[in-house]
Amino acid sequence: IGTLAAGRTTPFGESDLRLLSSIADITAIALQRATLHEQTRLRAEQLAGVNDLARALAETLQLAQIYERLDAATRQLLPGVDSVAVSLWDPAQEEVRDVYRAEHGQPLAAPVDTHLHPFEPALVDAQAEVVRTRRSVMVNHDALRWSLLAPLQGKGAVIGVLQASRPAAASVFEQDEANLLATVASTAAVAIENARLFAETQRRLLRLQALRTIDLAITSSMDSHISLRVLVDQAMTHLAVDAVDVLLLDSQTHRLELATGRGFRAAPPRFSLRVDEGLAGQAFMERRLVRVSRLTGVPTQTVRDAWFAAEGFATYFGMPLVAKGTVRGVLEVFQRAALAPDDEWMDFLETLAEQAAIAVDNSLLFADLQRSNTDLELAYDTTLEGWSRALDLRDKETEGHTQRVTDVTEHLARSMGLNESELMQIRRGGLLHDIGKMGIPDSILLKPGPLSSEEWVIMRKHPLYAFELLAPIAYLRPALDIPYCHHERWDGSGYPRGLQGDAIPLSARIFAVVDVWD
Repeated sequence: IGTLAAGRTTPFGESDLRLLSSIADITAIALQRATLHEQTRLRAEQLAGVNDLARALAETLQLAQIYERLDAATRQLLPGVDSVAVSLWDPAQEEVRDVYRAEHGQPLAAPVDTHLHPFEPALVDAQAEVVRTRRSVMVNHDALRWSLLAPLQGKGAVIGVLQASRPAAASVFEQDEANLLATVASTAAVAIENARLFAETQRRLLRLQALRTIDLAITSSMDSHISLRVLVDQAMTHLAVDAVDVLLLDSQTHRLELATGRGFRAAPPRFSLRVDEGLAGQAFMERRLVRVSRLTGVPTQTVRDAWFAAEGFATYFGMPLVAKGTVRGVLEVFQRAALAPDDEWMDFLETLAEQAAIAVDNSLLFADLQRSNTDLELAYDTTLEGWSRALDLRDKETEGHTQRVTDVTEHLARSMGLNESELMQIRRGGLLHDIGKMGIPDSILLKPGPLSSEEWVIMRKHPLYAFELLAPIAYLRPALDIPYCHHERWDGSGYPRGLQGDAIPLSARIFAVVDVWD
């Protein structure tokens, strides 16, 4: 392992040489022991450093903190290292993306998971080789710097590259240093993968919560504009884009109108697009996602071109809103920079479009139902008016009576403070107050002279006939008070039940006054 030299002015004898040889052997053993001890100490320090790193990385699930702690540990374990970088493999783009780079312990400002700056060609090739071979690689930068690259390998797959660099003057990386960096990289790979899985789980949970929020907005309001505003807000947050809007089809004009939007620098103009016009029209007509990665400078041939240019959009997504086989509109997503979303992002966009379509469809169905109910109520009321005219025509002496007393009773009831729902039932009851006379024979109803006592018994049954006719009709049951009770009297001498005082329904009391007056 070396030599031991000694000198003097007189020659060495044989015994001197044997003694010097013994001293050399003893010295060699001592040196070997000292070297082994130093190596053991260094190895123990390295293992302790790796163990400390593992504990530090286990304490956090934040990628930024993991990168910073990995940087500090790498510079501490490898003497002379002044630059550390972490790069992750992007399987979608089939490239290694630089996510963290620090020089002298100071990170270069850039968000995680974005390109920081172009690599030197030698480093690009070295990174690709590390990912492909799963082995460490050393690179010399024009004789100025040495870089050692180790695979971030966890669970049998390479997820990226850990790079440590130092000046060439500090010496080349040795094999034991390469082994140490590989150990550090393996430890870091597990932490990075766990953090990414945690972030992915959190992102999925937040998106599920966003969908739940949208569901609640849809179910709690039949106004699609309210639901769509909630949806746009959630899309902005969880898609992390610059702007979102929703265009809806106007069934009258057959054009796409802006329903709601957010994230624009200036308020979007109230444009109206043909269903076959521009990118939105393409998504609408072809019933598919329209994606443009470089929107800037690409004319869409619509009235929105100038607005697009002013907003500075670069990326566009247009997703048709399809519900029950019918296209209701288009959900548009805008970004002012390049955007390369993953499959999960695209799935979430598609789900948002489905939610928007459901909101619009529910709103339209509710509006149609309200319109149908209104039409049905109008038809009912028109029928009741027809019945009342038929009764008046049967009894010439009271022609026009039904309409007059109904109008006056409604006016009097309103002046007494009855609400609109009660007034509606009063009107219907007034129109039908003599419906029971349909059961009275003409010989009695149209008799020109006074009625006999037997005939009066029959005549006074017409409120009962009204009750029997109207009670089975659920729609008219709330209006029964007037047809059934308008011949009751305050003193109890009325018919058919002999009610008195407040036992007589208020609507029947109001009507009775008007009926006698008319």
